[in-house]
Amino acid sequence: MNAPSPVYDLSRWWCDTWQKVQQDAQPPVYRYYRLCLRQDLWGQWELIRCWGRIGQKASREVREIIASPEAAEAIRVQVQKTRRQHRYLPVAAPWADLDLADITPGSEPPACATAEHPDAEKIRSGDEGRWTLLG
Repeated sequence: MNAPSPVYDLSRWWCDTWQKVQQDAQPPVYRYYRLCLRQDLWGQWELIRCWGRIGQKASREVREIIASPEAAEAIRVQVQKTRRQHRYLPVAAPWADLDLADITPGSEPPACATAEHPDAEKIRSGDEGRWTLLG
């Protein structure tokens, strides 16, 4: 017996990213936190939290199945508040305004997927590709 195919609603997917630099540490510590809402292979809504040090391979990730995107919004608001309290700053993704419906298999990637972030020079620090948020 075949199960029905899942229905994906890409317009409701989102991903928020925050970064901070702990200047009081020697050397400074670069950290990130990411919260994403997506659907898994079966169409269930999944809230993914990732955090760790920028430039380190080992990071932490927690995946949680949630009832709906509306349920994720309450969590999103709380995470935004907590990130602000911990002095993280939001990072704008260059693909944030990308309409996923315009991408077709085999087509060229959109310019924003291959171009460097417009503020890259402003936020890049050092020659080793480390990222920091400068005022």
